Amino acid sequence: MISRSLVLLTAFALVGQQSCALAQGTSSSDTTVMLSIHRDVNLNADGSDKFQSDEHSSNESTAPNLSASKVVSGSVQDWRANNLSDIVDNIIDTHFHSDKQAIALEKSVEHYRSAAQVLLAKSKDSLNYSLPYQGVNPSRRMGKLVLSDEALIRDAASAEYAKQVYVDKLHGQVVTCLMQIASALGSHDAREKNSLLASAQEQLETYVGSSAAAHANALLQKMIEQSADRSLEGADHKWGPIERQNKIDQIVTAAMNKDVVVIELKKRVDNYAHPNAFKSKCSGAIESALSAATWVAPGFAIPLGCEAALNAYVLATGGSEEGKIERTLLYSKRLDSRKRLYEREASLAVDSFGYAVSTNNVALASFSKALVVELSSADDASTVFGDSTAVDMNVAPQIKIIKKNKDKA
Repeated sequence: MISRSLVLLTAFALVGQQSCALAQGTSSSDTTVMLSIHRDVNLNADGSDKFQSDEHSSNESTAPNLSASKVVSGSVQDWRANNLSDIVDNIIDTHFHSDKQAIALEKSVEHYRSAAQVLLAKSKDSLNYSLPYQGVNPSRRMGKLVLSDEALIRDAASAEYAKQVYVDKLHGQVVTCLMQIASALGSHDAREKNSLLASAQEQLETYVGSSAAAHANALLQKMIEQSADRSLEGADHKWGPIERQNKIDQIVTAAMNKDVVVIELKKRVDNYAHPNAFKSKCSGAIESALSAATWVAPGFAIPLGCEAALNAYVLATGGSEEGKIERTLLYSKRLDSRKRLYEREASLAVDSFGYAVSTNNVALASFSKALVVELSSADDASTVFGDSTAVDMNVAPQIKIIKKNKDKA
């Protein structure tokens, strides 16, 4: 046992060297990824799994609850809105600069990606691999994640998950508010128009404050006035349940296929699902042989060297299998969160368009089509709604990748 403890100390030294180099390589290449329709969570530049720490970190916390947010006092700072996606991005950016919970999420991701936390996470993962001190905590964390969608923020993977869930929920609520504003602007009933505008404005104010909410309202109204100049007479909107669901599935599939975060997460999971031939055939044999040698080999130097080699091999292949499983679950939950967002917004666009045609609400129809263009493409929007629809709101369907030094995710 004494020799095994010394082995662990040696392994920690190796972990420290690798982690410091890893932190230097990661911090210089971080970018914030944004879709043209929303602000998003950025991923490590190399897509590898580099974070794992213990549940009992002094900095651990649970994911903030968006529904608990209170009214914030946001401000409009250099808003440049040429299309629908710009308005949504500006609202979410303003929220992340003014809301305490959102700011806390930003800071938690930055904290767990620091060099010191990378070193600590790698060291604890190595220790737990050699001496399973966490007991049932890993399975307890994963079970709670499956049942409640809430993750204990204890490393970079869980911090990124918590932030993405927060952003996805916020984005869906913001789009719903803007959809209601569009519906109000196209309404032919003055009382209904005032009621819809008041409730949507009130909801937006809880996210960004009165000034920014009023500015977003004005920008959206200006865009709709410029685009809503056609009649919806003859537009097809009478869809059966099967056709409606097919339209929603088409939009969601297109949105998932072009989402850069979804693509990157799938690549990470694919690395686990389809390891290379060397890992598949030799990994078990190498780990078994080195582990057995640490206990049965004679002397002191040989077991020490075998234990150090075993820890180095595990770290070189992405960390412990227990850590990989936990990260895979977090990736899966992130994919589910993003898919739920797209399903919600696709359903909202399809149903709102049908309502808009039946009530001759050109503004709502224009917004619905603009949302579908943003989620998928102009071709998909034409297929879903047909060619005889309202004018587009100048929404670019392409994904934009913007580098920001200040806003990491």
